[in-house]
Amino acid sequence: MKRNLILLMITLVLGVVVLLLRWDDLFDAHKPATQAEEREKVAMPRIDLVAVQGIELSDANGAITLRRSGEGWVVAEAQGYRANQERMQQFLEALTDLDKAEIRSSNREKQHLFETDEAKGRRVRIVGAGGTELLDLVIGKQDSSGRAIKDAGTFVRERSKPHTFAHARRLQHLLYTSPALWTDTRLMPTVDPKDVQKLVDEANEFVLEFDDAELGSMAAQPGTEATPRTGQRMRVVLVADMVDMPAVDNASGEGPEPAAQPPEAPKQQRRWSVKEPESAKDLDLYEAQIDGMVRQLVASRFESVAGKDSSVEVFGLAKSVAEFTLVSKDGTRRTLRLGAAVQAKEGVAHSPGALSRYASVEGAAWVFVVPEYVVTMLQKRPSEMQQPVPPSVEGMAPPGTAPIVVPPEEIKPPARDG
Repeated sequence: MKRNLILLMITLVLGVVVLLLRWDDLFDAHKPATQAEEREKVAMPRIDLVAVQGIELSDANGAITLRRSGEGWVVAEAQGYRANQERMQQFLEALTDLDKAEIRSSNREKQHLFETDEAKGRRVRIVGAGGTELLDLVIGKQDSSGRAIKDAGTFVRERSKPHTFAHARRLQHLLYTSPALWTDTRLMPTVDPKDVQKLVDEANEFVLEFDDAELGSMAAQPGTEATPRTGQRMRVVLVADMVDMPAVDNASGEGPEPAAQPPEAPKQQRRWSVKEPESAKDLDLYEAQIDGMVRQLVASRFESVAGKDSSVEVFGLAKSVAEFTLVSKDGTRRTLRLGAAVQAKEGVAHSPGALSRYASVEGAAWVFVVPEYVVTMLQKRPSEMQQPVPPSVEGMAPPGTAPIVVPPEEIKPPARDG
């Protein structure tokens, strides 16, 4: 019996010990977690990029709204024009792995150190279907943390919470609120930049139709015009043909022997010539200049979007000052039309040579603002596209002449010392 009593006492002691060890779980389950435990539970939410329908960016300089439209994105502040898809892709990729960000501080008083406070931080609001808010972020400064700049991350914070996190991806270069930095600014949006040279090589016809008048940027630079402008409408048609390359002839035997041509060397070369006007058909054109003009047409970019209706009178596109059309070998036509000059805002004067004009592209109703040099680079008369003549200086000795010989009587002996 004594033995049973001892066993009973041991059992009771063990029971009390277990009860004490499990007291928090059994009777104090709602006890607030410690600061360390709370930090372990805090995490940034994961964003489903497919569900994102809109992005709102704002900072001290302004705000911008990007919206999904079909398979792409548009910029609300650019009249709903298409966004730069590559930049949008970079931005969305930078939002991935937010849930893996590491917490750095839960102290509101220290947010200014990370620039995730309301005063310094930049805001990124992400919405889904129907305008449902998916995430409201405050973006702070770059997080180098001893790493190279290319590997730097970003400090971020949910706007409604005090916790600042270190996100592994860099966001600063994607947060500007200027519409021009988010808009696809190609005047010819169907032309991929990597295909520009191909289009230059495959250009078949180039039509230049313009008012032969002095434009604003020309007037700002006196003396740039060698021939006065007529003020009349001018039409110049250039065509590109394949012509036989001239054979290298050294029958005289003088001079160095021509370099041997590889068997696969082309027998023809592409040459530009004037089709219209008739009076300029015999001009020898400067090929590099015309190719540069073609490149200017297909690769130009606009400054901003002015509107959606090119028939609005203020744009001056109903009676344009210039129209440039490029026809490719496959028959594709690309036309750029230039209208009225953009008037300076009240109290703000244009800088000399920095004027702009309204423009439109055939097949689209959008109206763009382009720098006027786009017009002046293409507003060329046939005489201005001729092969340049090497400058000659009167009295200059031709190359290969004999050295100058000083007559003996003019040679003075050196003076002797003493």
